[in-house]
Amino acid sequence: MVARAAKMHIALLEEGHSPSSIKYILDHNIHIIKQLDSHLLTGLHAIYSGRTSVRTGAVDRSLYNLGLLKQAQTPAYAGAEVMSNLSFESSAEGLSFYKKIVCGE
Repeated sequence: MVARAAKMHIALLEEGHSPSSIKYILDHNIHIIKQLDSHLLTGLHAIYSGRTSVRTGAVDRSLYNLGLLKQAQTPAYAGAEVMSNLSFESSAEGLSFYKKIVCGE
């Protein structure tokens, strides 16, 4: 995954993108890669591979904190006494990371 992140970094530099913004992207991707363990990778596969799988809230929260998921927009009901549980959904950033860095597409 680190090699894929470096390859993406080089490709973006060759395309003429700003070196400072590209460095941020590389640093962010490396940070994510360092945090991934087998549970988080399994969660990524469950969300972005298109296959149905069991997801846990702890994994979803961790992926959200890494910027690989977004919080689902749930309607708030006026006068509701109980707040609904947080839910998360796929994001464009997460899908891009999954396809480019995890799968190497």
